[in-house]
Amino acid sequence: MDWAETRRFQARALPPKALPPDDTPTANLIRQVLGAVSQFEKAMVVSKLKGARDRKRRETGRNVEGRKSYAERDANLVRLAKSLHRYPINGRRRSLRDVSKALAGLGYLASSGQPYGAAAIARMVESKERSERPVR
Repeated sequence: MDWAETRRFQARALPPKALPPDDTPTANLIRQVLGAVSQFEKAMVVSKLKGARDRKRRETGRNVEGRKSYAERDANLVRLAKSLHRYPINGRRRSLRDVSKALAGLGYLASSGQPYGAAAIARMVESKERSERPVR
């Protein structure tokens, strides 16, 4: 059966006059049944995806959804930020902005091409290593 025959068959299968009007009890029943089937299919897809995410999380031991942390994107960046913040220079601890400037000097820039902001450096410094993080 070629394309033209398929279109002719489909046109004969459900002529527009054979469909019930929208305000009849039959049309209401059909609409409700199709809505229930649609909800069921959506629930099944959501359930399958949740099961797959949970299985992947158990296998890999880390989160599989959401934004990746700085440690997952570039572990060296986080390690360097922590060491720069931890060790004092001239008897004082580096500020978050000083750490950002030092990282920019070493070529570590945000995706915008600008140095990392103080809030981003704070998240890097406070973040735990992957091995210390509990799996949810």
